[in-house]
Amino acid sequence: MRPRGGVLLDGQHSCCHYKMYRAGADKRGIYGSQIWILHEFSHLVTAVNVVSPRIIRVCMQLGPVFLHVISAHAPTEVSSDESRAGFWQTLTTTIESTGDRKTNLVVVGVDARGRVGSIPCAGIGRAEPEK
Repeated sequence: MRPRGGVLLDGQHSCCHYKMYRAGADKRGIYGSQIWILHEFSHLVTAVNVVSPRIIRVCMQLGPVFLHVISAHAPTEVSSDESRAGFWQTLTTTIESTGDRKTNLVVVGVDARGRVGSIPCAGIGRAEPEK
């Protein structure tokens, strides 16, 4: 299945207990972004939104509320300033677009490349750990 922009979405990759939704990943699920849902909960998935090869959102209905699970994979420090800034802006917009906080819960998992807020963290990951 190829959504807008030609970003790869292959919800058919499964293992014994999980179904993997992925964006921009290779066939083994490496790189890109991905979300794994237990098979017993996969019937709750109402939407899969590939925002970019680095950001994917899976929405699940849990009774009267929706759970938005967002997975993001930030660009490394060697990427352009525009690419890095664009990623963080797109992630912020994706989070803000989930709707009313009373009926929409948001969980974000991000490979932030050592960035959490404005504080860099040395030694995280193998790509550019000194930056």
